[in-house]
Amino acid sequence: MSYTRVIPRDLFNEAKLLKCLGQLALLITDGLGVPRGLTLDHDIFGDRAGFQIEQDQTDGSIYCANMELNYQGRLIGLRSPLNSRDAFPLQFIRGDESGSVFDDKGKLSHDFVSMLKNI
Repeated sequence: MSYTRVIPRDLFNEAKLLKCLGQLALLITDGLGVPRGLTLDHDIFGDRAGFQIEQDQTDGSIYCANMELNYQGRLIGLRSPLNSRDAFPLQFIRGDESGSVFDDKGKLSHDFVSMLKNI
């Protein structure tokens, strides 16, 4: 872990991140509005077991260090900003492009789907 947790702030921040990753996993598993070939992989071996939450020191966002989102063999970064009041605050990062993964109802956002189509 790359930061010192403070309760209750970090409990809520990490819970929202995991909620978003769970929502993404459900959409992928159920194939609901998700392009074929999108996978969310979790490295569970050795010292990387569980969900390893880390903080990006440049912007303060948090991410799960042992999970990867892949589309057609390309990685897409996933981050959640701290202290967001949004229901689904997960953000994608791909090169210079970034945006929301979800809309306010937990469905994949137009920006996210458009980014995938351009890969």
